[in-house]
Amino acid sequence: MRALSLKAGLNPKAVSDILRFNGISPKRSTLLALEQATGLPLINLPTKVAKTYADLISKLHSVDPDDPAHNKSHRLARRLSWLVRIANWVAETRVVSRAEVVAFFEKNHPARFGLSPFSYSTYKSEIISVIDQNACRNRKRGIADIHGPYKEVHSAINESDFPLHQKNSSGSFFVFLFDQGIRPSCIMPFGKPHMACARAV
Repeated sequence: MRALSLKAGLNPKAVSDILRFNGISPKRSTLLALEQATGLPLINLPTKVAKTYADLISKLHSVDPDDPAHNKSHRLARRLSWLVRIANWVAETRVVSRAEVVAFFEKNHPARFGLSPFSYSTYKSEIISVIDQNACRNRKRGIADIHGPYKEVHSAINESDFPLHQKNSSGSFFVFLFDQGIRPSCIMPFGKPHMACARAV
């Protein structure tokens, strides 16, 4: 795995991480590098749907009362609900992200939430553990996953003098257009797309 990662010009643990964490979503550039290194078509392979916090909490609550893991599962569900509440995230739409959870705990302090350092550490450990166990090492699909005109326009915007908030928001918009199959020629200012484009979409 290390040899393949290095052959593809990636981090030495890149392939290991992809195989170890079933829910991980590699960037398009990573898949392209592995395609070139292996000669295998990887870009269009089906991927798992990212889990939201609501999905994971619901799964934890669904454990049968007779199951020995019932009490632990419900405790973990409460931990996740606590995190979503204090982080001000919307459980139904927020995609579970291990990196985001780690960053949240690192930039905050236990006293802010009325917890002891030990309890704070326990919350962090248990939440990260349940994310790993349920293959939720997902990231939201982003501009790094697409190619073509929209990727090129986004790169040009990033190099422009546009305000930072416009640069940051443009990526999600271009990913939406790319995923919906809407071609640049179909985008009409202040009006509806051509009928031919509408039918194509």
